[in-house]
Amino acid sequence: MPLPAPDIVMLIAIGASAAFGLFRGLVREVVSLAIWAAAFLLALLLGPLLAEQMQFNVGAGVKGALGFAAIFVVVLLAGAFLQKMLGAMVEATGLTGTDRTLGLAFGAVRGAILVIVALVALRPFAEDRAWWADSTVAPVLLPFEGLVMEFIDAVLALFGVGSDGEGTGAV
Repeated sequence: MPLPAPDIVMLIAIGASAAFGLFRGLVREVVSLAIWAAAFLLALLLGPLLAEQMQFNVGAGVKGALGFAAIFVVVLLAGAFLQKMLGAMVEATGLTGTDRTLGLAFGAVRGAILVIVALVALRPFAEDRAWWADSTVAPVLLPFEGLVMEFIDAVLALFGVGSDGEGTGAV
């Protein structure tokens, strides 16, 4: 029995994420994730301060967006430099094979998490569809839904957002 098209899409998503992890390695994957989180947090914290210093004759919303974007881009650029240095250090240690193998596993888990989140979001619209009932991938991944949602709640809490979507003001 051939796989339904949505199963193929899910497997491609997991496989692509795993391939990115393999080619980039665990260190670059984890550092990249940390850089994006730092860029977002620093842009939230410092963007408004930068916007206050702008002497442009534009609205406050535009200044706020420019401040956010400027901080975000600067942190990403600085992070790219750091990531390049760490990647060179990993290569110099001779741990490239281990790093890439762990990157493969990290990428596969990341891909599975993204697919699980997509399945949870699609469930209200797809549960009565034939592909949902015929799927061989969804029943394997959905038992991990609770674990993934707890993980997402924990990550959101780090950013000061409660599970109800309301900000806690902790940022």
